[in-house]
Order: sequence, then C-alpha cells, then structure tokens
Amino acid sequence: MTELNQDILVKVEELMPLVSDRLAKAGLNRAHANLVSEVLVHADLRGVRSHGVIRTEHYVTRLKAGGLTKNPTFSFQQIRKGAGLLNADGGMGHAACKEAMDHAITLARESGIAMVGVEDGSHCGALSYFVFQAVRAGMVGIALTHTDKCVAPFGGAKPFFGTNPIAFGFPCKEKPPVVIDMATSNTAYGKILHAREKDTSIPNDWGLDEKGATTTNPHKVQALLPFGGPKGYGIGMAIDVLTG
Repeated sequence: MTELNQDILVKVEELMPLVSDRLAKAGLNRAHANLVSEVLVHADLRGVRSHGVIRTEHYVTRLKAGGLTKNPTFSFQQIRKGAGLLNADGGMGHAACKEAMDHAITLARESGIAMVGVEDGSHCGALSYFVFQAVRAGMVGIALTHTDKCVAPFGGAKPFFGTNPIAFGFPCKEKPPVVIDMATSNTAYGKILHAREKDTSIPNDWGLDEKGATTTNPHKVQALLPFGGPKGYGIGMAIDVLTG
C-alpha cells in the first residue's frame, strides 16, 4: 500500500497534460490551462514545490467557486513610451503575467527599458518563470507582486502584509543565467501548505501561532515572519506600495 505522504514520480511530459486537463475540466480555457500547467511544472523542476502542481487543486476550487474568470479578455494600454498596463479581467495571473512580460520586452526593445503593470489579476505562481522570459530575450528581467496578507510586521503578531515576492533574471554570455526568486517573508506560504500536506514540522522562525509565539507546527501558523526582521518588513512594505 502506498503511504499518503510518499512521493510519486511522474514524467514531465505526462504531468503537464494532467494538470492542464484538470484545470480545463474546471472550466478554464485550454490555452490558459496549458500555460498554468507549464508555470507550475517549471516551479517543481526548480525544486520550488510550494509553487508547483501542489497548487492545482487550489486553482480548481477557485475556478469552480467563480473566484476566477475562466475565459478572460486581456486588454493592454501603453501609457507612455516604455510603460504599459494590462487588465487581466480577473483571470489567471500566470497567463496575465506572461503576456505583460511579453509587452515589456517589446517596449524595452524600442525604449531600452520598460515596465508593465497588471491589474485585476490573481496568483501568478513562481515569478522566476517570467524573468526567464526576459533572460531568453537577452534582457534583465525584474518581477514583483503583492499577495493576500499573511506576514506579521516586524515586532507584530498578526498578518498585515503579503509575502510580496520579487525576482531578478540576468542573462550571461557563456554561463547559465543568474535567477533570484524570493519572498520577503522567511518562507513562502506555499511551503507552509506543503508541510501541512506532508505533516512535517517547520523551522521555528517561519511563522507565529494565534498567540503571536513562534511555532514548529505548520497547522498552527497564523502569520509568517519577514526575512531579516525589519529589513524584510521594509522591502515587503515597499513592494506593497509599488504593486498594491
């Protein structure tokens, strides 16, 4: 008998259509289902399982509940040279961010540097996927976003900011690219979810329980801690201002 928390190996070429089919069955249009599947598997291949296919059922639940637009119409507006805004129509953030980065790359080719924001979007998965787009185009890529509040301020006990991640991608001439993708909390919330699923303990500097005390029990985590104390808190706040 297979234990519940035992890992099962699945080939990438088999896993991606499984995830895509699951999302499409929940009503998501096929093109976006394929893209979300690609982003999730990308995260798993990088060892970031908190942002991998473990997220599939969360998206399915939101799709079935009407929390996500299943067949959105994206609209892009170039605000000025080197700047634009994409409205995601409440759709999957993965598809919206990919399209936004595509626009940013096009604008950067014309102006040397560009920035594109996304409004009315949703969770977009691992930001590294999108900075890799810029890297493949021979450009430096930066991506950042805010999330639902789950991080306690430095010295606080209750969640106030999101994990507010940021990613950088730097192309190299003869070596693999340098890619950095990190939350401004000590850990991504997805890692708490992963620990809950596996029923394993967590480091005592990841989260706080309902009384504001540190805990190693992922089931008791009510708020995450910022990385580096006031430093992560400050950077997370800055990202919230820029993207909120």
